[in-house]
Amino acid sequence: MIGYFGYEVPQAILARLIDLELDFGIECFAGAAGGGMKNIQVIDGALNCTFSIFQATEEEFALLFPEPRQDIQYAEDLALLLRQEEVGAALGRIWERPIRKQDALGIHGTLFYGLDRYKTYYRAKREDAVDPSAVNQAQRRLFGID
Repeated sequence: MIGYFGYEVPQAILARLIDLELDFGIECFAGAAGGGMKNIQVIDGALNCTFSIFQATEEEFALLFPEPRQDIQYAEDLALLLRQEEVGAALGRIWERPIRKQDALGIHGTLFYGLDRYKTYYRAKREDAVDPSAVNQAQRRLFGID
């Protein structure tokens, strides 16, 4: 059984709901492989960038953000990852899963397109390892980078 919003949902019922592909406006069920969903915010350098959020399965997220605790990725670096066919297929599926900002329960990763200039600040590709000059004192305390 898997808990959602304080209720326990038997696996058989959860699987049936997933099979029915009910559209509740948000992805609140586990993916087909049984893992949860992670939200990725996409930010690009275009003037009309919408800062959209897309959902990825745990497996897709791990494929795109392969390092431990990694939550920052650059589109240009995706070409350096192993398993290129799987990366391309995962991106294709992720683009089909947009989620409204108000429905997103957190942002688990940021994918930058055409913004290599941020590599100076996010050398470790983790928000909590950002260059201290890029954040305020409260964020430095939060990230433990005082």
